Amino acid sequence: MKKEKILNNVLFIFVILLILFVITKGNTEGDFNIYWGAFKAFYNHENPYSPESISRFLHLENPTHLTIWNPPIIFFYLSWIFIFSEDLSFILINVFSVTTIFLTLYFISKIENIKISNLSRILAYILLFSPILLTLYVGQISLVLTLFMVLSYYLIEYKNKDIVGGLFLPILLIKAHIFGLYLCYIFVIMVLKRRYKILLGGLISLVFSLLFVQLINPSSFYYFINNFHGVYVWRANALIDFFPSLNIFRYHIYAIICLSFTFISIIQKKIMNFYIFCCVSVLLIPYGYIFDYTILLPTVNYLVLNKDYIKKDILLFSCFIILFILNMLIMINNTKSLLIVVFILLLLFMLIKVICYRVKDN
Repeated sequence: MKKEKILNNVLFIFVILLILFVITKGNTEGDFNIYWGAFKAFYNHENPYSPESISRFLHLENPTHLTIWNPPIIFFYLSWIFIFSEDLSFILINVFSVTTIFLTLYFISKIENIKISNLSRILAYILLFSPILLTLYVGQISLVLTLFMVLSYYLIEYKNKDIVGGLFLPILLIKAHIFGLYLCYIFVIMVLKRRYKILLGGLISLVFSLLFVQLINPSSFYYFINNFHGVYVWRANALIDFFPSLNIFRYHIYAIICLSFTFISIIQKKIMNFYIFCCVSVLLIPYGYIFDYTILLPTVNYLVLNKDYIKKDILLFSCFIILFILNMLIMINNTKSLLIVVFILLLLFMLIKVICYRVKDN
């Protein structure tokens, strides 16, 4: 027992040092840089979707060709991060992203009514999930949005605070291509359980965000729509090598899938397991961006917290080591086709959990 505790603490310290290294070496010239420049353009009444405007506020010698693809409500919901100087904003988003890891663990433990024991081992396992590392490195907002997804689920399903939980749902529209299916999932819960206050909370939040954008930079809606016309296809790179016909994955197909899921769930009066649902959502992530795989964080938390249902702890640890190595290979070699292996591993372990849980209950 003493040796196990020492090993757990050593593992935890190693992962914490890894996190600190990633943050201190963070790429402020990556995605974070583009977000920050877009926010400055928005508040200065310029086009926040124009690479030229973004480059001007970033004082770049060679103008970037990149822009953001998020709807204008992002400028309301995430202003508290990007309104400050570039360096301070980068620190804030990383601090909040790391806090997200702890808060998500807390919310999942409450939802599942599981007491957190051996925190160092649990956190070490979670932090080995390398999409977290990449998100911290580039200053992406995916972890922040994942927290709002878990928070809304916690408030709606655990606390039964429908209006408050609904307030956080429009935030997820910032990355609707990742969380759109989750919004459909909540809609199914709302319809089947007749909890229409969720919709009220969502509408209140959305109206405030739209009014804010209209007051500060009303042209943002036009800029966004005009910019979005350039997005004709999504590349589902996680699946391309296995299913070449998915090489072109248009956004209206994504909408059809979401609506079909909603319709079938309501007709069958069945709500999918939330953690398996997060795994399924990964299949719809366009471009195969690794940082968007943070939507799997609730599933990772659930797996680690419920490790007692898997006979050998070494099995779970091996799973996360494999995931860590795979993701590192993807990040280094840009071999995005390996993402399908990450998905299969997590889904497999999730199914093992469900089966073991049912066997234990019987």
